[in-house]
Amino acid sequence: FIVSKSILYKIKSGIKPEELQLALNEEEIVQFSSLNKIQVIQPRSSIDFSGEPGFINQWYINEHPSSIDWLEAMEIYSPKKNVSVAVIDSGISFAHPDLANLENRGGMIAEINGINGFDDDGLGLIDDKHGWDFANQDNLAEDNLGHGTMVSGIIASDGSNGIGIVGIAPNSYIIPLKIADRGQSDEDILLAFDYAIEASVKIINFSWGLSNFDEYDPNIQDALNILENNYDVLL
Repeated sequence: FIVSKSILYKIKSGIKPEELQLALNEEEIVQFSSLNKIQVIQPRSSIDFSGEPGFINQWYINEHPSSIDWLEAMEIYSPKKNVSVAVIDSGISFAHPDLANLENRGGMIAEINGINGFDDDGLGLIDDKHGWDFANQDNLAEDNLGHGTMVSGIIASDGSNGIGIVGIAPNSYIIPLKIADRGQSDEDILLAFDYAIEASVKIINFSWGLSNFDEYDPNIQDALNILENNYDVLL
């Protein structure tokens, strides 16, 4: 992996992974070892994100006393730049009314203008025009859980279509990097970090966690520390 500098090994059947991990951690040349765990995703509650209450209820960006002074910032920083945001999550609903125009805002230009079935941008993936589904290894990062769509909507909802909410960065475009479907693996998370760096993304959103923090992988934490300290990105 590029960011974490870790190496993924496949072991032969008959070898107990837990015993091998303990043995490796005793070696002086090994900083740490961990298992490529796969966490089962619990279904979300039956919250319907398609009926957003609107800007009046977005206290964090409207004129509420506890807001982030977003309205003032929008006046100061004009015109707004289109910036890419990699959302490492459960994907995105491309048909969502507040996100339906994301494909027109930007994407991987070499792939959009390239040849179908060919890795035009040299990132190792084929036809990754608008993100990638690492969980299923295809270019359709469609959201089956709702969390990635919710996060993407908070960031980049269309602020000019008269429906839903306003994104904090309504001119930005989302690069959805899907790492979760029915479950998530540590490997997919690290691959998504690598992809974001290779694609020169400047903002990475990783609003994710584990139900059991005792199983949090040191490789992921190490990668987050490296991203924060060694790369010109905003996490």
